[in-house]
Amino acid sequence: MTLMKAHPKDYVYGMYYYSSSVKTYCLSFTKSPSTFRVFEVIYPGTKVSTSMARGPVRRDDKYAHIVLCKEGVDTFEAIDRVAQEFGIGYDDIGIAGLKDANAYTCQLISVPNSDEILKRLSDVLRIDKISLYLLRTDDLGVDSRSIMGNYFELTINCCSGSLKEVDEVLKSLSSDGFLNYYGYQRFGVSRPITHHVGKLLILREWDNAIRIYLGEPSSYEPKEVQEARRLFLKGDYEGALSMFPRRYRYERLILKALIEGVEGLKAIKKLAKNTICLFINAYQSYLFNLMINKLVDIYEDIKKLWRINDLGFVPGYNTPCTSSDEVSKVCKEVINEEGIDLKYFKINELRLNITGWFRALITKPKHLRYSYRKDHLNISFILERGAYASMILRELLKTDPIKFN
Repeated sequence: MTLMKAHPKDYVYGMYYYSSSVKTYCLSFTKSPSTFRVFEVIYPGTKVSTSMARGPVRRDDKYAHIVLCKEGVDTFEAIDRVAQEFGIGYDDIGIAGLKDANAYTCQLISVPNSDEILKRLSDVLRIDKISLYLLRTDDLGVDSRSIMGNYFELTINCCSGSLKEVDEVLKSLSSDGFLNYYGYQRFGVSRPITHHVGKLLILREWDNAIRIYLGEPSSYEPKEVQEARRLFLKGDYEGALSMFPRRYRYERLILKALIEGVEGLKAIKKLAKNTICLFINAYQSYLFNLMINKLVDIYEDIKKLWRINDLGFVPGYNTPCTSSDEVSKVCKEVINEEGIDLKYFKINELRLNITGWFRALITKPKHLRYSYRKDHLNISFILERGAYASMILRELLKTDPIKFN
């Protein structure tokens, strides 16, 4: 069965198809900390929260593992606040992944262990809309391998006339799964330019990368940010710096370099390597999404795709696009159409070697539960690490992504 074509605005993110072909009616979603809740799931399957039982705490361990819960704050801002609170470097803090800003989220982080930090965390520490709870100490820091996945709780507005179609979509997602596209957050929801910047970086077009990142105002951004971007494009760097709010720390960092006469590659080097990698990883994610589209064009049916190719790979420096299997052929097609070479992902100028990785082409929500209450649909489920809850919303709503992001 041929899959339904996606909303035109999804094409910007490299998503051309829906996994389910049932259209629902009178559903809407307004994202907020009360309607979108995320909790990391750590081994052996425990949901992260500030009510977890505390594990061993030893002064001679290298790291303190902390549960960070936040409401209406993005991960970068939260980590910055934690670094300031404890007087440590931003890059000293380990995380497993980025979490949504306009949501209530709980995740595990690690910081260098010290007597002062253990003392400060003897009870739950609150910093505005951030709560910190000491879970344990360990000799290993937190990274992407520290979690199994994420548990989600969503509340969607609905009406009784749409319940039959909602049942069909959710049963389809539970039994057949959905195309494991990288979600909107990877590219920027209101201003999807992250992957474009990433491509320009691997092409070594440093000035163009800066122009796209700092310029290109979006109508969905605050007015002062739009004005800051316009001033930058006019060459008024000092004016742009004065307009960008402090939370736009990376834009401000590059602007300060430009004001000092530092340009191009040297200005980009002012950013931390993990920040630069986010842009390039976004472009890799876009390439993966394009590969999924081509495989759908070949197999047409999601069940057939699952049976024949359940695992794909995200293109990078070490990606085996030379083999004869269908996924490798599709990889080569995408790379050629994008006008790049995989060797571009080895960026000696930035001392970066961006490798690829394996990723499921299709994924299924686990422990999917849903119920109707008055005019609300409540859904909970677990997704494997790296999968996006926005893809569940996308399948249910099948509308302009801005409306539910």
